[in-house]
Amino acid sequence: MKVDSAIRSVLPPFIFLWFISIVLVIQIPISFAQNSDQSKVLYQKAEALYNQPTYSQASISEALQLYQQLIPLYLSEADSLQVADCYYKSGTLYQTLQQYPEALRAYKNALAIKQNLRYYSDSLSVKEFMFIGDIFQYTSVFDSAEYYYVKAENILDQMKSRSLRNLLYNSMGVHHFYLGNYLLAIKYFNKALSLLQDADADYSREHLIYTNNIAMANLRLGHYDDAINNYKNIMANQKEVPALIFQNLGLALKETQQFDSALLYLKKASASESIYIQLAAYNNIGEVFLQQNRLDSARYYFTKSVEENKENFGYKNIRLVNGLWGLAMVEKAADNFAQALQLYQEALINVSFNFSDTAIVHNPKDLSQSLLLTMLFEILHGKAETFYAYYQQEHNNELLINALNSYKDAVTVARHIQKSYDSDDAKLFFINKIYPLFEEVITTSYELFEKTKDAQYKYIAFSFSESSRASILSEMLKELEIKKIAGIDSTLLHEEKNVRQQITALRLQMAESTDSALTETYKSTLNDLEIMFARTMRKLQKNDKYYKLKYQSDTLIMADIQHRIGRHEAMVEYFQGQNALFTFVLTRHDLVVKKIPLPATFTDITTDLLSQLYQHQEGQKFDNDGQLNKLYQILIQPVEEFIQGKDRLIFIPDGKLNYLPFEVLSKVSGDPFLIQNYTIAYAYSATLYDEAVEEKNKISSNSLLAMAPFPGEGNGNLRSGMNPLQFSREEVEKIGGSIYLADKATKRQFLKLAGSYGIIHLATHAEADSEDPTGSFIAFYPEPDSSQAGYRLYTHELYNLRLDSAQLVVLSACEAGSGQLVNGEGIISLARAFAYAGCPNIITTLWKADDQATGQISTAMHQYLQEGYAKDEALRQAKLDYLAQADVRFRNPFYWANFIFIGDPSPIFQHNYWWWYIAGLLVIIACLLSVYYARRKRNRIYS
Repeated sequence: MKVDSAIRSVLPPFIFLWFISIVLVIQIPISFAQNSDQSKVLYQKAEALYNQPTYSQASISEALQLYQQLIPLYLSEADSLQVADCYYKSGTLYQTLQQYPEALRAYKNALAIKQNLRYYSDSLSVKEFMFIGDIFQYTSVFDSAEYYYVKAENILDQMKSRSLRNLLYNSMGVHHFYLGNYLLAIKYFNKALSLLQDADADYSREHLIYTNNIAMANLRLGHYDDAINNYKNIMANQKEVPALIFQNLGLALKETQQFDSALLYLKKASASESIYIQLAAYNNIGEVFLQQNRLDSARYYFTKSVEENKENFGYKNIRLVNGLWGLAMVEKAADNFAQALQLYQEALINVSFNFSDTAIVHNPKDLSQSLLLTMLFEILHGKAETFYAYYQQEHNNELLINALNSYKDAVTVARHIQKSYDSDDAKLFFINKIYPLFEEVITTSYELFEKTKDAQYKYIAFSFSESSRASILSEMLKELEIKKIAGIDSTLLHEEKNVRQQITALRLQMAESTDSALTETYKSTLNDLEIMFARTMRKLQKNDKYYKLKYQSDTLIMADIQHRIGRHEAMVEYFQGQNALFTFVLTRHDLVVKKIPLPATFTDITTDLLSQLYQHQEGQKFDNDGQLNKLYQILIQPVEEFIQGKDRLIFIPDGKLNYLPFEVLSKVSGDPFLIQNYTIAYAYSATLYDEAVEEKNKISSNSLLAMAPFPGEGNGNLRSGMNPLQFSREEVEKIGGSIYLADKATKRQFLKLAGSYGIIHLATHAEADSEDPTGSFIAFYPEPDSSQAGYRLYTHELYNLRLDSAQLVVLSACEAGSGQLVNGEGIISLARAFAYAGCPNIITTLWKADDQATGQISTAMHQYLQEGYAKDEALRQAKLDYLAQADVRFRNPFYWANFIFIGDPSPIFQHNYWWWYIAGLLVIIACLLSVYYARRKRNRIYS
């Protein structure tokens, strides 16, 4: 779904409805000096007009004239506070008229006068700071808007005014809505809603504003039915329905393709007295017609929007950009590609402050000079798609190169936007939204490589495949490194850590709450904490060093990655598109890329195989060799010649392939499994693999912590509901190290010890939540009177741990490697959380497997590790031993293939080669002595 950027011009007038009503009740008491009779009369008349319940154009104009007459009178009387008051109230009136430059001048005059007072304090100017922020918000100068909002927020921290806080939180919600961070916007809107007085009517003006804004943000998140019901409830409770509600309901209906109903409400909105709502309605009506492929009608409404925008607001404004963008989409749909590109270029010029290049091959480079980054992204993306469509019509390689350049710029903007979001939830939403872009840019790069045979394009395709995956995990790990650098404010870092921990603790309380009223209280507190976290992150970004490091371009250095790939290794990375699979084979000296058409049955084949593996029943025969062979033909055979002669394959899967253990694949029925020919490891991305290999030189121990909370037999732990794992005691006892069993293997003990060990082995239960990754947990033994949170270690808790000394974590636990699948990010799992905690090397399980088989494989694996095997080799050899020894019935992949290794394969323990070195040294010494004595013997003979 395209971002409907027209909505950005909808929210400001809605704030006005509240602004007009609330500005009358938030006056800070001011003691005025005695005025002359003339000024008294004028002031009383102005105040009567200003304080009337409703405004008209005539009454506003008259009030403005009176305040303008009062200013020189008060200046002559040296009454600075009265002058400031006149400027402030003039600003509110200009703002009501949507005359923003005049409003801004008036507010700034009021602010300057107050700041020159001898007894000035910031509390005198909080309203000016807020309303100046609003003016910048309405005129799309978002950096300045945030500056003034933060100033107001800091002042209000010292004040108790609920009304002022309502206004500020709503404005900040609108601010984040504009920036595309809808989740954070909802938190601010909810905060504003929670501060309403209990006596307020359910659908008071303020309640209406906040409810509408929450619905708008939910609409942007794709919660269409909820938004529609919300708007209909608002309409049912309003005697006079504001035009904006018609506009927003029409927008929601448009998104659900209820086009006739959408047009009905949007046309009602277009009759509004507000020029803002009119223009937004024109753009949305245009989009309805565009979606219906009624191009002439769409062109009419977009043109009307553009012309009236230019007439009323001039150039360089978001409303004009929305209309130009819509016209460009119309011309693209009509195959008028040259005209569409010119319109996209005009939109680029108007969305950027310092860009005026009309040449369609050029794009703005300075992101800081954009009115709105989300809109800039959409225009660049649309421009790239148009260049590609134009190329398909003309078959001109220059058009394809121009498409690639615009795609590159769109990705750069997208990554900048993603980094600006505070929460992982917001980042994940944005990634899902932009993910189709990566298929388009990889397709374009691959096509250029095929056309030109220029190797740079296959490397570009690979770099975008890399850019599409595990970006949040990469960003999180990069943040950790940035925060270690000198010059970052340690107080802020401590504040950030503290808020994170409070959020984690509150989520644990929410997970256990059975009291609905208490849960609502927790939600409100969590909302406050997440707002606090966003504030802390804003403060951090004021540090120049932190900001530059956070937002610097992520450069993929191929030479570094290839250097870390061994001579007998190959990295196989997949990017799964709608109809094709791109397979990249990266070796020490080369990169091969193949585009493989996906059969229509590909999803069914994969789903069927995964279903048999993940939902296996005891005694059930594995009867899916055909699916293994079909997947081999798609995934391995096209690149078979490039991996021949290699010993190790490092797979970087995509999409549902993240759930697949590649070692089970075989070429034809009866052939060996892939694991019988190759050692197999996995990685989240080539970049993270490179970083994991780099980590192997860190100082670390090979001490072992082994825990089995549920050993033995019986009916299980009644409090936790966890069944005993009969073979887990034997598993950890054979492994050795520091062993903790049953009631000694508690969560408290794990948290106390984990940071001190080089190897951590957990033989326990785990549960993956595919809907909510924060609900996934590893189970420990419940201490007496402990809650669920007392024995469950949740994913979000792992994010707060530091396991930098760990070289390997073994999760011998059910489905620890499973979880929610997110486009590009892979599986949001417990295993991934350990990587964030500081250990990039994980042996984990994908599904619930047999306890005995799991124990047998993990025990043998540790033995091979201690003998100096590489991590993935140790796991492979343990699996091969199992296959050689197991009864035919238990050679089913269900029993052995659920264990996978992710990370750097390097050995933890060194081979005991010292005796070979001594033997070799003795041989060399013997040879030298032999030569020495032979020469002496010859010398004696000749002498």
